Amino acid sequence: MSESIELRLTDVKKMRSAGISLARTLYTFPLTILLTGELGVGKTTFMQGFAEGLGILDVITSPTFALEQRYMFPWKGEELECMHLDFYRLPQDEVEGVLSSTETCTGIRCIEWADRLPCSWTDSHIDIHINDSCSKERKVTVRFSDVLFPTREQVDAWRAEVLLPDHIQKHCDKVGELAERIGRYLAQQGQCVRPLLLRRAGELHDLLRFVDFRPGASPQDMEYTDAMRSCWNTWQKKYPGMHHEAAAAAFLHGHGFAALGDIVALHGYDGFSQEEKPMTEQGVLYYADKRLKFDEVVPLDERFADLHVRYPDFMASEKGKIMCEMARDLEKNLFPKGVPF
Repeated sequence: MSESIELRLTDVKKMRSAGISLARTLYTFPLTILLTGELGVGKTTFMQGFAEGLGILDVITSPTFALEQRYMFPWKGEELECMHLDFYRLPQDEVEGVLSSTETCTGIRCIEWADRLPCSWTDSHIDIHINDSCSKERKVTVRFSDVLFPTREQVDAWRAEVLLPDHIQKHCDKVGELAERIGRYLAQQGQCVRPLLLRRAGELHDLLRFVDFRPGASPQDMEYTDAMRSCWNTWQKKYPGMHHEAAAAAFLHGHGFAALGDIVALHGYDGFSQEEKPMTEQGVLYYADKRLKFDEVVPLDERFADLHVRYPDFMASEKGKIMCEMARDLEKNLFPKGVPF
């Protein structure tokens, strides 16, 4: 399943910023990025921002005359290669041969003038099309075809399989709605982001919440049946010693949805350190979850007050304080002009 967003960018600075943001929504390699658009629309400017977002320090120039440029970038303790190719001046009968010579790339291939490719792309890729039909702005269409995520029907089937309580399902749905809403807001601000992937992440983030249920933490009128407890015991044995975030991530990885698992894995109170910069979707899910008191969207202060009642020891701990600080920092970074909802 793929998804598309549309960005409206009014100047070079915003085009470069959009490129930077693309580097914060990558989950799988090898990856090919296909750029299309007429001369002068900003493909190289977008690439310069993308390279900056990856941490590439070299000056990025158009490879029109050199055909390709190669750069290294840091990624989770490794050094990966980013190849920047330009097919504008390449004779059509040579395109396939040049393309095949780059197939061993384990990092990222960025191809300008990708509409000259001999056939449609089927491997993991992201399409970037820049249109300048309006003189006042560039319309950038981003189509993500690089990660898999399940249908809503599959989400419902998994919930039924694990006997997920209704109040947790409602919470997950509301987190998914808010996360998608934030994603669409960020896209309106010119950021590359995946709203539909965010919705699925929200819908599934507490799929295995019961593996660390604690007395007194659930709604007072909630009663669990023997069938539920027996089912949950089976899942707890399947993911021994794991908190619900790690268990849900392992579940999703096991079903072939690795990117979704990577996003869900970090929504816990101590999901990532203050020194780490999460991927955009990881940060949005983390924040959206902290805005929900059960199935009601509330300000952070109200949510934290509720957590002080339900988890007093944790909220008084250093981890609890860090969690609050991280959520507030994310809010400032996501909404520099103020929280819109």
